Parts: sequence; structure tokens; C-alpha cells
Amino acid sequence: MKKLWIVYEVHLLTAESFVFWLLKDETWMERMKEMGLVEEVEELKQKLSELEKLEQKLLELLEARSGELDKDEYKREVRRIWKEIRRIQREIRRVVGEAAARQKMQEKILQELSRLGYEEKWERIERDEEKWERIRQLVHERIKGLDPAKLKIYVDSMRNDADVEELKEEIKEGLFPKVYKDLLELGAQFRPTEDEEVFNLCDEIEEELENLREECEKRCKEAELLGRLWSITFPFFKPCIIARNIAIAMRINEDLKEGETGILFIGAAHDGIERFISPSIQCEVIFKADEWVI
Repeated sequence: MKKLWIVYEVHLLTAESFVFWLLKDETWMERMKEMGLVEEVEELKQKLSELEKLEQKLLELLEARSGELDKDEYKREVRRIWKEIRRIQREIRRVVGEAAARQKMQEKILQELSRLGYEEKWERIERDEEKWERIRQLVHERIKGLDPAKLKIYVDSMRNDADVEELKEEIKEGLFPKVYKDLLELGAQFRPTEDEEVFNLCDEIEEELENLREECEKRCKEAELLGRLWSITFPFFKPCIIARNIAIAMRINEDLKEGETGILFIGAAHDGIERFISPSIQCEVIFKADEWVI
């Protein structure tokens, strides 16, 4: 028998990632200094400067696709720069995480967020952490007694082995919910999940749609219409989600062998992927997409 458990998820908004988002604001850096985080702020400034230079270099490379580099060299260079960007982003999160982990600093950050009117986001952090703890318990209940060598983990956006290796590194560094690390340390197999061609094509389409929506936001003058922009553009994203759902299901249908169990972690926007899973696989949704609705 083949089994597949599906967990619909949303990206965990942690205290660390939230502070990382705030770092875009220079005044927030000054507030962190006032909290006693002088050394951390100086290191963060250096890392953010490195990050901006790399992002600019990547942008220039992407805009010059018809330049001197051949196709393979171009891909290697993009991959190299992107890997370096991710490395620096992880270092930034590490510095922020070390700061946020201190009890007194955590309290000061929370007070500052409250003063700035970010209580709602902080409440979401707490709600999401509770939901992920429930997911962790559900997964542990089901994998008890299973042979890790016959347990396969599928995560959306993982196109190939390189993506999977990068995911593992980020899991080890604590950038994913704890259940991921539990499964990695257990010895479960993390597997590529997406069809690379379908994923890349959908990514390009979604990027163009996002650019179009941003341009509409700049030009739109009517508040009511501005508020409806997402609902207007979302139906155009749906075919991409369905295409990826079909491709992911086909890959799992082929990869999951007799006697093996799989766990699929996939974004809540992909709700309904289970209908594309082969009837030969006993499929169960253990955390529904609508459980993330507030």
C-alpha cells in the first residue's frame, strides 16, 4: 500500500522574519540601536549593503540576457549570484534571530511593535506558531513506528535536487517550522516535487501578473477599485496553480512506491491537489487549507 498525507500550509511569519522585514526602514535600525543592539545593527548594515549590491548585479544580468554569456554560462552565473543572495539573507536572519532571542530585547521589540501599531502582525505570529505545533503533533502521531527509509517528504517549489539540498540547509538553520527539522533528523527522504518546466513557466506568468497589478496600483485613483485589484487579478493566477497541482501530483504518483509513505507540505492556495493524486495511493488531508483562515 502507498500512503500520502497532505499538509496545507502558509509560510511561518516568525519574530525574526518580521524584524528582518522592518530592517528596510532606516529608522527601525536606529530604534534597534536604542534598544542596545549596536553591534548587531552595524553587522546588519554591512550585510544589507552586500545584499543590495548582489541584487543589483542579478538584476543587471537578467536584463542583459542577450549579452556575452551563452545560455549555460548565464544559468550558472544566475544560480551562483542567487545562492550568494540566499546565504547573506540567512546570515541576516541569524543576526536578527540572536537579537530577538534575548528575553529583554524580545520584550523591547514587542513594545516597539505595539507602539507602531503592529499588534495584529504579532498576534498572527503567535497564532501561526500554535497551528504549526498542531501540525507537528499530527505528523508525529502518524509517523510513529514508520521506517524513515520508506518515508518521503514533498515540499512545493522544490524543482530538483539542488533546491532540496538548499531546503535542507535552511531547515538546519531554523528557517522552517520545527516539524521539518524533526523529519530531516529522523532520516526521511526529502524529494523534488515540482515539474521544473511547468514551475518556471508559471513563475514567469505570475511575475508578469504581479508587475501588472503593481502598475495598476500606481495608476489607480479610486480607493474602491484599488481595494478590489487582488480579487480582479487572482483568477489569472488560478490556472498556474492548477497546472502546478497536476504536475506535482503526477510527480508524486510516479515517485511514491509500494510500501512507502509520503507527506506533502504545500501552500494553502493549492487547495484541492488531492483530487489529482492517483487512486492507487491512499491519500488523506491532515491539515486543511481553511484552517489557516482567520
